[in-house]
Amino acid sequence: MAKVQSQEAQALIKARGRIGPAAKELGMDPEELRRLTAANLELKGALLEIREVAMDRAEAAMLRILRTGPMADRLRAAAFIVKWGKRLSGDKR
Repeated sequence: MAKVQSQEAQALIKARGRIGPAAKELGMDPEELRRLTAANLELKGALLEIREVAMDRAEAAMLRILRTGPMADRLRAAAFIVKWGKRLSGDKR
């Protein structure tokens, strides 16, 4: 059985997590939707899922470039991954 989602969650999903376009579709002020999202677990979950999907797609694109892209793109992708990997791990080097 499919989970029924609120109008707000559907609008956020359709807008790929962008508050402004979702609020416009709902006919509400963006700040009101931000406050609602901050207080509502369903909306927070929808935003997290949208962002996880975006990160998964970005990671897949980087890995594809590392495997098959031109050498200059492969080196830039590798440098990006190393740089952000260090930042995320707290490495100051």
